Amino acid sequence: FLELIADPRHRMTEAGTYKLSAEQAQAILDLRLQRLTALGRRTGRFIRLPSPQDAAAHPDLAEANRPPTSRVVGTPDTAVPALRALVDRTGAAELMVTSVAYDVAARIRSIELLAEHWG
Repeated sequence: FLELIADPRHRMTEAGTYKLSAEQAQAILDLRLQRLTALGRRTGRFIRLPSPQDAAAHPDLAEANRPPTSRVVGTPDTAVPALRALVDRTGAAELMVTSVAYDVAARIRSIELLAEHWG
């Protein structure tokens, strides 16, 4: 059970439920979508991009979450430093960035936010 709250400092209730901010919940959902589509590419079992609800219940989600990843999910304040660290680790001269989200407007906004904060 996930309950959206305004203050993300409180993580788990006594009942064992997690309380997340809307941004944290969205990051979890987006990561599920990314991992499921990556699994399809790796295995040749391509799937249509599932809705967040379908991704949360997808039978291949556990398999999709197993491999390590260099994917970055977060706010501009966390994503930009993580991408800069990736560049430093790999010596990359450029990054190829994609945004995997069910909502097209969210994908576009994600790239816009990165461009605004990359500097």
